[in-house]
Amino acid sequence: QVVIDQSWRRVGKLDRDQAAEIAEGFQSVEIALTEMVQAAVPTDDDGVQALIAQHFAVVSQFWTPDAQSSAGLGHLYVDSPDFRARYDALDPRLAEFLRDAMSIYASNVLASG
Repeated sequence: QVVIDQSWRRVGKLDRDQAAEIAEGFQSVEIALTEMVQAAVPTDDDGVQALIAQHFAVVSQFWTPDAQSSAGLGHLYVDSPDFRARYDALDPRLAEFLRDAMSIYASNVLASG
């Protein structure tokens, strides 16, 4: 929870343009990932992983997670009612898809440095 609070404080210090850029970054990745879910593309697909790299880049504008915390963020997306509602509004399978894809990215890219 402390890390989440710290990242919210960093987000609160962003100017309007930076905040809008981050929101647009998340939205574009989420829409593209929803299309991948609906097309039954596997989470380890290169296209999915490229989108997860984009997601990581957006997150890194206000917090730079390591492999463990990045994978943990994916679990938070499934377990947090607020995040869950956000992703369920796009597709009820999206939160788990995102979690699983983020776990692969964390293992294959972040853990290997």
